[in-house]
Amino acid sequence: MAQAKIDWAVLRGALSVFGICFLVSGIVLSASFYFRDEMNSQFQQHHTAFKSISRQYLSVDEEEDIIKSTYPRFVELYNRGIIGRENRLSWLETLKAAAQEVKIPELRYNIDTRKQYTPEFPLSTGPYQIYSTTMDLDLGLLHEGDFVTLVDRLSRDADGLFNVSKCSFRRLESVTTDADSSNIRAECALHWFTVNFPGDKEIVL
Repeated sequence: MAQAKIDWAVLRGALSVFGICFLVSGIVLSASFYFRDEMNSQFQQHHTAFKSISRQYLSVDEEEDIIKSTYPRFVELYNRGIIGRENRLSWLETLKAAAQEVKIPELRYNIDTRKQYTPEFPLSTGPYQIYSTTMDLDLGLLHEGDFVTLVDRLSRDADGLFNVSKCSFRRLESVTTDADSSNIRAECALHWFTVNFPGDKEIVL
């Protein structure tokens, strides 16, 4: 039986075509994997950017709601002299008017420089600073109730927020019913509080 002869010329052509097809298939397959990974990477980037923008959008909405709910209160505190620069003129004018209304026989006062105030308890003030200004009062009173009335007038009419940090009363030796004379000597210290930015920067609306 005779062996069949292999036509290598034809076989080489077929093998070359097969090799080329195999190479092209490999390139296409590699390119498809690269394209898939690239598309997946871009999708992740766009998805992350979308989530970031969504969070920012929601944050803007939340900040807008906070501003709408808190800004009127902020303006009220600013107009009352609690936020911003201190209004010493209002303090003194109200003090003198109240002393005249209550008929305080003697009134002497001294206002110290404004200083940074640190509460005795933990308090987060953010970018703001609490300040305190001490007003020392030396009063001649007809009776103790005059001081209570004076403080009530200051609290009601003066711009700002204050507390009475200390107060001492001393009864004088001579007692009189004369409205222009004193029966009691009172020495008191008032602390006026304001909220502002630290340093020289002022809150201005």
